[in-house]
Amino acid sequence: MALGQLFIGSSGSLGLITEVTIKLAPLPRQRAVALVAPASTGEVFPLYADVMQRWGGLVSAFEGISRAALEAGLHGQDLARWFDGQLPDYAMLIELSSELPAEQLALNELLQGWLEGEFESGRVRDAVLDADEAIWGLRHRISEGLRVRGKVIGLDLSLPRRHFMAFRERGAAWLATHFPQVELADFGHLGDGGMHFNMVWPLSAGALSAGQELTLREGLYALVAELGGSISAEHGVGPQLQAAYRAHWGRVEPGVLDWARRVQLVWDPHGRMGQVDWGP
Repeated sequence: MALGQLFIGSSGSLGLITEVTIKLAPLPRQRAVALVAPASTGEVFPLYADVMQRWGGLVSAFEGISRAALEAGLHGQDLARWFDGQLPDYAMLIELSSELPAEQLALNELLQGWLEGEFESGRVRDAVLDADEAIWGLRHRISEGLRVRGKVIGLDLSLPRRHFMAFRERGAAWLATHFPQVELADFGHLGDGGMHFNMVWPLSAGALSAGQELTLREGLYALVAELGGSISAEHGVGPQLQAAYRAHWGRVEPGVLDWARRVQLVWDPHGRMGQVDWGP
């Protein structure tokens, strides 16, 4: 394991940045964005694989957004312009970008031509094009739209891509059984398996107790572990997740905590870089 990965994995608690080298890249001259409704969630990753095989480095975004998250992002707006008012159960936000001008490489034509072929194949049901700013505006308003509905319980997860959709389905089923009042509004970065498994405890359900939230989180964390995922994806562990991290891995795989404690002692034996409560 590279030392850089160890530093990243510790959220910076095992080192100090003393010097930084920044590599700059020119801004893209053009972008092409589409919000795509697949025929089913089973088509999502085959479509992802096809896009990456065709365009590789031109793909600057490939995200998945559930219908509830779409509704949150469109809060207070006219839905008629989006999929003729019939929002799909799941949508993919695809963006291509390039430093080349459109005269040399027409990204919109590439994306539109690909979509036409996928319409004919039946893998894509509908799509929104020529609305780049509006599509990204929708995506960035999701969190704000969810907060209007109640208390947001956000899990920052990562799953192997082969288990990504299985977790969505099983997680939704678990919630329907144990917390039917909770609304699931997930979205995520399909390329790296990152998932914002956001849930809303509605205002009509009253106050969410600490015990209820712990039960909810532990139930989903157990499912994440079963499918080989992580409960701390792009945002790391941090103070808020330390107790959950300790309780979860102490129950599922105690050896993980022992190794983490040993690494901390080797690199920071006096706890000067940050106090971590590893438990007994």
